[in-house]
Amino acid sequence: MVVGPTDVGKTTVCRLLLNYAVRLGRRPTFVELDVGQGSVSIPGTMGALYIERPADVEEGFSLQAPLVYHFGSTTPGTNIKLYNKITSCLADVFNQRCEVNRRASVSGCVINTCGWVKSSGYQALVHAASAFEVDVVVVLDQERLYNELKRDLPHFVRTVLLPKSGGVVERSKDFRRECRDERIREYFYGFPGRVAGFIVVTGVDLERQVFTVLSPAPRPLPENFLLIMDIRFMDLK
Repeated sequence: MVVGPTDVGKTTVCRLLLNYAVRLGRRPTFVELDVGQGSVSIPGTMGALYIERPADVEEGFSLQAPLVYHFGSTTPGTNIKLYNKITSCLADVFNQRCEVNRRASVSGCVINTCGWVKSSGYQALVHAASAFEVDVVVVLDQERLYNELKRDLPHFVRTVLLPKSGGVVERSKDFRRECRDERIREYFYGFPGRVAGFIVVTGVDLERQVFTVLSPAPRPLPENFLLIMDIRFMDLK
């Protein structure tokens, strides 16, 4: 389980761990408890995803058949009882899968958490660790949280304190809102294509700096990246 305050790189660490596990032949389960951003579905949800291949550079992990629970808010404090209840439900489903799927059982899970680490938020972290019976907790960039978890978690839980990456930057509220909007847009419309694909240039106007293309896709073109090849095409019909 990866824990820490906001903007310390928790999601990135989870992604790295999952990619390493898949490359070693494992099939881990990714558990998303961060309702603020959401890597499995849209913001305001909690879910789990069985990882079978490394994450794509642009699209991330394959989101086929995820398990998603509706929470309804981007802040766990809105309804902390419901948040903890959903956490317990996710843990129960994961344990049931491990009982019938040995590969999932031996591969374990990687749990991403919210950045709320005080008062009820801290208790939610302890509850998640207990529900999933985690054996390793990675604490990013907060020694106080590390000491509290060392004190409150069972002795068999290994707690590791790591510094945040030098490339991590603090995100503003407006940027977070834009990221949430983008996640919702991707859910409904998919990922935008940056390459126009195969088209035929039928005319070039140097004076107006305009060129005309024949494309199988409806306009507008996704982006201004075009694929070029040596094949010449003449439309004689």
